[in-house]
Amino acid sequence: MAKLFNLARMTTATVGTGTITLGAAVSGYLTFAQAGVANGDVIDYAVKDGNNSEIGTGTYTASGTTLTRFVTKSTNANAALNLSGTAEVFITPRAETLADASSLTSGALDPARIGSKALGQNKIDLSSFANGGGNSNLNALLTAGFYAATGYTNSPDGAGATGNYWYVLVQQWDGASYTQQTAWRLTGGGFGGNEVWSRAQQGGAWSAWARVQFANSSSATRLVLSDPSPASTTAGIMMGFGAQGCVLTPNNSGKIFASFVGVMNGTASQFYNLRFGTGAPPANGAAATGTQVTNTAFINAGTWPAGTNAIIAGLTPGVQYWFDLHVGINAGASVSIIFRNATFSAHET
Repeated sequence: MAKLFNLARMTTATVGTGTITLGAAVSGYLTFAQAGVANGDVIDYAVKDGNNSEIGTGTYTASGTTLTRFVTKSTNANAALNLSGTAEVFITPRAETLADASSLTSGALDPARIGSKALGQNKIDLSSFANGGGNSNLNALLTAGFYAATGYTNSPDGAGATGNYWYVLVQQWDGASYTQQTAWRLTGGGFGGNEVWSRAQQGGAWSAWARVQFANSSSATRLVLSDPSPASTTAGIMMGFGAQGCVLTPNNSGKIFASFVGVMNGTASQFYNLRFGTGAPPANGAAATGTQVTNTAFINAGTWPAGTNAIIAGLTPGVQYWFDLHVGINAGASVSIIFRNATFSAHET
């Protein structure tokens, strides 16, 4: 929006339709600089040149004291006046600027609708919404605006739980049959916090609510691990990577992608698989434990690149899970087998 300043009126000797070079202040008025106009400010201006006038917006340049011209309306068929060299230029609001300012206190932001608090702190209390009082039906909230309330039906939590508090932004286009609702949940037992949901009504039919932001950010981790002690048994042992910090707590979906990448090294045929569990993670050398989530991989004797990953679903948000490798000798003599140079990564999906 263009800026406005008081009592700024100047002469100009400019001839033609181009950028105006400003002269001196008209008697009884201020120069643009004296009125407070800064270099680069966009202002509303008007020009009076004899019986002709124009109004528009322009960018003020302090060096050379010039003003560009973007004409909104003029007596020259709304084109820039061909200035005579004796015109006066002054700052005055255009109708369009006043309309823009008026929109801040009308419609959805009318003070009568947002109450007595500061604009940035306010909302409309949905308990006064004329469709069921405090248990309003959100499907009927079609008027553009910013609302807040609890305990109404067809909200993202379904039945209108009174423990959930929402801000609801309603946007409307092409009549009440095409409406967008965005809802922010602030509090409420068991439903997360600071969630964002969205839905749309098209042709009078509402879509389902879609969650566009979870209560908490999804969890993720990545670790470069120390080499554990080797295995030397056909029963296998846990590498103890969980005890090195290979843990993750899901926040939202309860579905985690977990991956180990490293090198298998041994002088006999070797195997490994990925396991997870809850509680205290197993130490290096512990017997096989937890839930196996990948097929067992078998590798010949030697040193080989190795890796395994899995998507594990059905986990409980808020519960910490450990992840580890079960490694051992496939057959033959009791020799040392190790999964070394390991990197672990996991994230909630």
